[in-house]
Amino acid sequence: MRILVIILSVCLFLVISGCKKDDQHTTNVAPHPTPNTFRIYKTNDGGLTWGNALDIEGSRFPLEISFSAPNTYFIITSDNQLFRSTNGGSVWQSIDLPANAGILTSVSSGGRTSFCSIVNTSGVIMLSKDNGDTWTEPESPVNTRLNSIHISPEPYTCGFIAGISGTVFATNDAGETWNQLPLTAQTELFDIDYFGCGSTIIASANNKVYLSNDYGASWSATNINPSSSGPDITSVSIDENGQDAVGLCSGGGIIYSHDLGQSWQTATPAPYTGNIVFHNLDNTSETIFAVGDAGTIWNSIDHGYSWHNIPNNSVYSLMDICFKDDSDGIIIAKPN
Repeated sequence: MRILVIILSVCLFLVISGCKKDDQHTTNVAPHPTPNTFRIYKTNDGGLTWGNALDIEGSRFPLEISFSAPNTYFIITSDNQLFRSTNGGSVWQSIDLPANAGILTSVSSGGRTSFCSIVNTSGVIMLSKDNGDTWTEPESPVNTRLNSIHISPEPYTCGFIAGISGTVFATNDAGETWNQLPLTAQTELFDIDYFGCGSTIIASANNKVYLSNDYGASWSATNINPSSSGPDITSVSIDENGQDAVGLCSGGGIIYSHDLGQSWQTATPAPYTGNIVFHNLDNTSETIFAVGDAGTIWNSIDHGYSWHNIPNNSVYSLMDICFKDDSDGIIIAKPN
């Protein structure tokens, strides 16, 4: 009888251990891309070096990553899944979303505790205040594609959404309700960022950057390349001090502004970074990072004037970068 009990205990331990391993969706890094996985890279020295690679099971298409205090990251994928880590990126789990979650486009938690908000291509806005365990759907003024959402960190409660046909929404209650702002340009907006809860708002489009200095009541537009139709400005970011702004162009190229969006210049030489996303690191060193194809990581330490390549052994396409503080950050990557 004792032998039987021991055997059953061992079997039960193996089954439970196996279940836990599957639920974590984390594997050792394979030398080559494996089916249905994507990869993350971590830094603990402010982005000077990147390593600690992990393969995440369940999808090959990471899209965006966002940080939620004190130690949670969210990743959405272009095949409409949400992954969550509550221990700084060491272990990941897939999280169920509402049935009508649809095609996901952007995620933001803004460093807010237990908070996450997601938008999709059908105008749906999803909000969670318990780290993704349950979701509500605030009323959306439209049923069309929303491309970008950004929420302020606590204690602020503001945020903005950008989408097609010049769509801009604003919230002043941490995503509970959203109001449409009067940007009349009928163009697709790819990204949006802001300073001072909307005292300055910058939205990006094809060859144009739209600027508001009055909480979205009025807007002006700047052509990045007046002599041509120009590239799509796929991403914009404003320095937390409210002094500088930067943007990324499709096909490579970085633009920067030192008057908070009033005028723009092209970085010289403009590093070719392919399909990239761009983020400020912090508000003290003015360090800026850009990531892109074939493991490309660029950074600038002089407000975007010049750019330097950070050596990296990855051949993956780096999709997004997110820092939780001045030291620790994560890059998400998909196989080529």
